[in-house]
Amino acid sequence: HYNLYLPKGYSTHGEYRYPCLFISSPGGNADMGQFAGRLKRDEWIVVMLQESRNGTADWLRNFLAAHDDAVERVRIAKGAKFVTGMSGGARCSSVYAMVRPGVAGIVCQAAGFAYEFVPPMNPYEKFPPAILVAGTFGDGDMNLYESQAILRSLKRSETQAYFFKGGHDWCPAESF
Repeated sequence: HYNLYLPKGYSTHGEYRYPCLFISSPGGNADMGQFAGRLKRDEWIVVMLQESRNGTADWLRNFLAAHDDAVERVRIAKGAKFVTGMSGGARCSSVYAMVRPGVAGIVCQAAGFAYEFVPPMNPYEKFPPAILVAGTFGDGDMNLYESQAILRSLKRSETQAYFFKGGHDWCPAESF
């Protein structure tokens, strides 16, 4: 299951295609949260995953089903699919970017890439070089050290880490 936000005017602009953001939350039932204003203003399609959460095997199935359904049903711009998540949702998002084509970028919030795979693999080694990567971390986040893992492991100039005053949480709207 997923909730879907379509930009205002979507139904009246029949041929126009929009950027799309897939959101995963560590507790499931993802929403746009503090990013809603920005996503609405900039006219994004937003796919909010419902079953993708920490502690369940459904996180990947939820993304695959939601992705495939959304790509079929709504007008997503080519080369404009992005994924984001916070904590466990960030880890899930790092996998999402590798399992479906056309993901342009990922924003890992309060965590780095996934570290548990079946079969085992190092996602930093396998991560496609064409996908832009950003990480956001509170200066008091327990996973702050993972910001350096993202930068050090990917070794790409287009990979960025952003920091804000706070803890283990979604980044503030202005940082996003």
